[in-house]
Amino acid sequence: MKTIFGAGEAPSFPTESNITSRWFRKDESSKSGMFTMAGTFAGPILGVLLATYILVTIGWRYIFYIFGIMGIILIAIYFIVIRDNPEDTKWISKSESEYIIESFSNQKERGHNTKEIAPWGKLLKNGRFWALGIAHFSSDAVLYVMLTLLPIYLEEVRHFSASSLYLIGTLPWIIAIIAVILSGLFMDRGIKKGHSLFVTRSIPIIISSILCTVFLLLGATAVNSTLAVIWLSLGLAMIAPEQVTAWSIGANIGGIFSGTYGGWLNFLGNFSGITVPLIATILASRINWTVALSFVAIIPLLMAISYGLMKPDKSFAPGIIPDYTPPADILSKK
Repeated sequence: MKTIFGAGEAPSFPTESNITSRWFRKDESSKSGMFTMAGTFAGPILGVLLATYILVTIGWRYIFYIFGIMGIILIAIYFIVIRDNPEDTKWISKSESEYIIESFSNQKERGHNTKEIAPWGKLLKNGRFWALGIAHFSSDAVLYVMLTLLPIYLEEVRHFSASSLYLIGTLPWIIAIIAVILSGLFMDRGIKKGHSLFVTRSIPIIISSILCTVFLLLGATAVNSTLAVIWLSLGLAMIAPEQVTAWSIGANIGGIFSGTYGGWLNFLGNFSGITVPLIATILASRINWTVALSFVAIIPLLMAISYGLMKPDKSFAPGIIPDYTPPADILSKK
């Protein structure tokens, strides 16, 4: 059942990347990643709270029933409201859809319906495409460790009581939500000013990656438990810029294959969710938690190196996917 659940969930993020390239202006693509990740980080807070309430009041089986019904309702709303393009939607005015479309100076940069097979041969031979995937692997590695192992660490090592565990455990996700919103707004502001993707995407992520490593190491080695939670929370927050970028960058540089970029990120990100928490668990059980968290803390440095090498403004498949250009209104002013 877990395998089926994962297979059903998998298309959501690549779809988000594809929808972003159609429904958002070129200078507002980070807003999509911002909302997506804010919702994702809110899930561990609200989902656990709701599931606990259902468990206590009517039983564990109803968690699956209620969450399943909620999912069906959301699917129905999505099916009714969303179309492939805003210009195909009755509730979007012509002026609003034109406002979105006109932000693209090169319409090949904007996603649209196509039956073309993605140029996987060229993409997989491109080292910078691998750098994009490795960066998100590194980012999701920290995210999955915090999601799966943080409650165990806080209880077993930091000795927080079961009654306080939920409150303490939600702090990292609350700070992460704030960081997601701030980084999304900051990145779009840079795009609106005509800065390159290297300036608006790579540089902030390089900085946040290094800070993530520093904060996680401080959390792993902190003597005081309260300080440990604060440092680990800040470490998770520093993952925010890459998570925002990951689910908007396909719209920036993927063109008609923006969904393919999302699928690539999702594949390597989920692979990190399988491998890194397992390795961290082995290190924690055979050595100690300080070593395990220190191992996780080093991984964001791969993210910094990857974004330094990526050159996101240059196409990963020249001749098929165009290079990135600033929004049309920026070009018209030059």
